[in-house]
This record gives sequence, structure tokens and C-alpha cells, in this order.
Amino acid sequence: GELYLEPIERMQITLGWRQYWIDQDSDPTLSDGFGAFGSSTLARRYDQSGHVPKFVVAYKFTPDTNGYASYSEGFRIGGSQPPVPDFCAASLAQLGLSPDDTRRYDSDELKSYELGFKANTLSGRAATEVAAFQIDWSNIQQSAALDCGFAGIRLRLSRATHAALVRPRVRARISSTETPDLGAEALQARGR
Repeated sequence: GELYLEPIERMQITLGWRQYWIDQDSDPTLSDGFGAFGSSTLARRYDQSGHVPKFVVAYKFTPDTNGYASYSEGFRIGGSQPPVPDFCAASLAQLGLSPDDTRRYDSDELKSYELGFKANTLSGRAATEVAAFQIDWSNIQQSAALDCGFAGIRLRLSRATHAALVRPRVRARISSTETPDLGAEALQARGR
């Protein structure tokens, strides 16, 4: 849920908190035929729980201008997957993994920081928005193809990726039904 506070006039603080519980079950399978290698998969289970916070401070400088700062977290759900065939053990070893390490992959995580300003001008017929944000993305899941030829496996990478974006945008309202946009974006991303 979310809680909205107004500690002083023209300022609003939003506090958000979401708790989650995820339970996934997969049935056992038996594969046969071309590319299946006569493999069978035991029933799999994946459980995860946690929370996702959100924090926003907004301030209305005038009736037509406001600024805000926000912080939030998010994730992409993990899961379980069929085992990798034994003949791929060497390919996994090159990545520092064993076949057992690939049966489950954990969630990746996002932390987002944003700072922005919005202004309406010309009696609301034009609006200007400027925002800058940074996203820190860690424990990234990636679909991969191994050197042994096995494809479609999801792996969790150990490195993190960061993205920073500054986004100026100008909107002009011509009528109540048409709103053309003019904007520009500059994105910088780096991994480590």
C-alpha cells in the first residue's frame, strides 16, 4: 500500500511498501525425440518473498510548477528450469557453474533514483518536463546459449549494470484532443 503525507503546505510525501510471496511448482516431465536426449525432469519448486519500497517527495512551487524526487525498488521474478544435459558440464564449468547451479535462478533487482521538474505554461496549453534518473540493476538474469549447443537456459550474472538518463521534454496542447510531443533523450549505461 501507499501512505500520503503533507507535512507542510504544497509538499506531499508518498511512502510505499509492497510485500510479496511467490510460490512456483513445475510438474515432472519426460522428453524424447530429436534434441531432447531422452531427458526427464523432476518436479521443481521455487519460493521467494520480500518487499518493494517506494519513496517520493513532491513540492508545488506555484500552481503551475512542481518538482519531485523519488526512490523505488523492483525486481524480475526468478524461477526454476529443467536441468542442463550432462554433456554441457564443461561449458558450465567455464562459467563457474555446475548443472545443479542452473536448476534455479534468483530474481534480479532494480533500484531507481529520479529527480524531476514539471511546468505548465500558456494557460495549460504547453507543458515542460525535465527528469534525470539513475537505475542500478544487479544480479541480472540472462537467457544464454552454452558452447555445448544447449540454448534457452536462464543464468544469473554476477555483474551489475547502471543506467543514467536525462530526459527533457516539451509538450504543446493544440486542442483538447491532440497533444503532439517534442522531446530529446540522452542515455548513458555502464556495466561492472
